[in-house]
Amino acid sequence: MCACSTTDTASNEAAVAEECTVTKTITANDAPAEGKLRVTLLGADSPVPSTERFGFAILIQAGDMSYLVDVGRGAAIRFTQAGVEEGQLAGLMVDGTEGVGGRR
Repeated sequence: MCACSTTDTASNEAAVAEECTVTKTITANDAPAEGKLRVTLLGADSPVPSTERFGFAILIQAGDMSYLVDVGRGAAIRFTQAGVEEGQLAGLMVDGTEGVGGRR
Protein backbone atom coordinates (compact mmCIF):
# COMPACT_ATOMS: atom_id res chain seq x y z
CA MET A 1 0.00 0.00 0.00
CA CYS A 2 1.38 3.41 -0.86
CA ALA A 3 1.04 6.27 1.55
CA CYS A 4 1.53 9.76 0.22
CA SER A 5 1.94 13.01 2.09
CA THR A 6 2.28 16.49 0.64
CA THR A 7 5.24 17.03 2.97
CA ASP A 8 7.00 13.80 2.05
CA THR A 9 8.54 14.20 -1.41
CA ALA A 10 9.92 10.64 -1.50
CA SER A 11 6.43 9.21 -0.91
CA ASN A 12 4.91 11.44 -3.60
CA GLU A 13 7.52 10.32 -6.12
CA ALA A 14 6.91 6.67 -5.21
CA ALA A 15 3.16 7.07 -5.65
CA VAL A 16 3.47 8.34 -9.21
CA ALA A 17 6.17 5.88 -10.22
CA GLU A 18 5.24 3.23 -12.76
CA GLU A 19 5.58 0.54 -10.12
CA CYS A 20 4.20 1.73 -6.81
CA THR A 21 6.42 0.64 -3.94
CA VAL A 22 5.57 0.51 -0.26
CA THR A 23 6.65 3.70 1.46
CA LYS A 24 4.72 3.20 4.68
CA THR A 25 2.14 0.72 5.84
CA ILE A 26 -0.98 2.48 7.11
CA THR A 27 -2.63 1.03 10.20
CA ALA A 28 -5.65 2.05 12.27
CA ASN A 29 -3.26 3.75 14.72
CA ASP A 30 -2.10 6.08 11.92
CA ALA A 31 -5.39 7.99 11.67
CA PRO A 32 -4.75 11.61 10.71
CA ALA A 33 -4.55 14.16 13.51
CA GLU A 34 -7.43 16.60 13.90
CA GLY A 35 -7.38 19.17 11.11
CA LYS A 36 -5.18 16.97 8.90
CA LEU A 37 -6.01 15.13 5.70
CA ARG A 38 -4.48 11.81 4.63
CA VAL A 39 -4.66 10.45 1.08
CA THR A 40 -3.75 6.79 0.52
CA LEU A 41 -3.49 5.05 -2.84
CA LEU A 42 -5.12 1.66 -2.19
CA GLY A 43 -4.51 0.27 -5.67
CA ALA A 44 -2.74 1.45 -8.80
CA ASP A 45 -4.08 -1.10 -11.30
CA SER A 46 -2.27 -2.00 -14.48
CA PRO A 47 -3.19 -2.32 -18.15
CA VAL A 48 -1.93 -5.91 -17.91
CA PRO A 49 -4.25 -8.09 -15.77
CA SER A 50 -2.51 -9.36 -12.64
CA THR A 51 -3.61 -11.26 -9.55
CA GLU A 52 -0.97 -9.36 -7.57
CA ARG A 53 -2.33 -5.85 -8.23
CA PHE A 54 -5.56 -4.27 -7.09
CA GLY A 55 -7.79 -1.99 -9.13
CA PHE A 56 -7.42 1.75 -8.73
CA ALA A 57 -8.84 3.24 -5.52
CA ILE A 58 -8.07 6.20 -3.28
CA LEU A 59 -8.79 6.47 0.45
CA ILE A 60 -9.16 9.99 1.84
CA GLN A 61 -9.21 10.31 5.63
CA ALA A 62 -10.19 13.49 7.47
CA GLY A 63 -10.43 13.12 11.23
CA ASP A 64 -12.43 9.97 11.96
CA MET A 65 -14.23 10.00 8.60
CA SER A 66 -13.08 8.10 5.51
CA TYR A 67 -14.02 8.51 1.85
CA LEU A 68 -13.35 6.13 -1.06
CA VAL A 69 -12.77 7.65 -4.49
CA ASP A 70 -13.01 5.84 -7.83
CA VAL A 71 -13.05 2.37 -6.31
CA GLY A 72 -11.87 -0.52 -8.43
CA ARG A 73 -11.43 -4.26 -8.14
CA GLY A 74 -10.26 -5.29 -4.67
CA ALA A 75 -11.01 -1.92 -3.03
CA ALA A 76 -12.97 -3.52 -0.17
CA ILE A 77 -10.00 -5.74 0.67
CA ARG A 78 -7.54 -2.83 0.63
CA PHE A 79 -9.95 -0.66 2.65
CA THR A 80 -9.98 -3.33 5.37
CA GLN A 81 -6.19 -3.80 5.18
CA ALA A 82 -5.79 -0.06 5.78
CA GLY A 83 -7.44 -0.60 9.17
CA VAL A 84 -10.55 1.43 8.42
CA GLU A 85 -13.80 0.09 9.83
CA GLU A 86 -16.98 0.00 7.75
CA GLY A 87 -18.74 2.50 10.04
CA GLN A 88 -16.03 5.08 9.31
CA LEU A 89 -16.91 5.24 5.61
CA ALA A 90 -18.67 8.59 5.16
CA GLY A 91 -18.83 8.64 1.39
CA LEU A 92 -18.04 7.02 -1.92
CA MET A 93 -17.24 8.90 -5.12
CA VAL A 94 -17.39 7.25 -8.53
CA ASP A 95 -16.28 9.40 -11.46
CA GLY A 96 -18.01 7.43 -14.21
CA THR A 97 -20.93 5.16 -14.88
CA GLU A 98 -18.93 2.03 -15.67
CA GLY A 99 -20.62 -0.89 -13.96
CA VAL A 100 -23.52 1.22 -12.66
CA GLY A 101 -26.74 -0.23 -14.05
CA GLY A 102 -24.81 -2.32 -16.55
CA ARG A 103 -22.80 -1.29 -19.59
CA ARG A 104 -24.45 0.79 -22.27
